[in-house]
Amino acid sequence: MFTLDQLQCFQSVMAEGSLNAAAKKLARAKSAVSYNIDNLETQLGFALFERDGYRLQPTAPAQAL
Repeated sequence: MFTLDQLQCFQSVMAEGSLNAAAKKLARAKSAVSYNIDNLETQLGFALFERDGYRLQPTAPAQAL
């Protein structure tokens, strides 16, 4: 089951485009946001973001979500 915390982190990363910006917006540590995103990806069974560059790029399933 997804938590509200996971969904808030996901929405914030989607809106802000980076873990750092999302963490600042949510007033949390970057590691806490990353942890929630990782757990959400594990529960869903697919990656939500491409992590190759400076900014996170949402995958097609993340955009649909």
